[in-house]
Amino acid sequence: MLPSSVLATPFERTGAVLDAASLAPFYQEPEVNGLAEVMDFSAVAQQQPDMLQK
Repeated sequence: MLPSSVLATPFERTGAVLDAASLAPFYQEPEVNGLAEVMDFSAVAQQQPDMLQK
């Protein structure tokens, strides 16, 4: 499973971003079954395009 984000909320800062374009190449790997749980509920609730593309 691929992580959905480095941050659980937009209020946290880690210095990294996992956007849909960064994750896309990994979906071709046979070991990857899909996207792991999404912790950033606000991004889903607000239907942010990048989160929905993941």
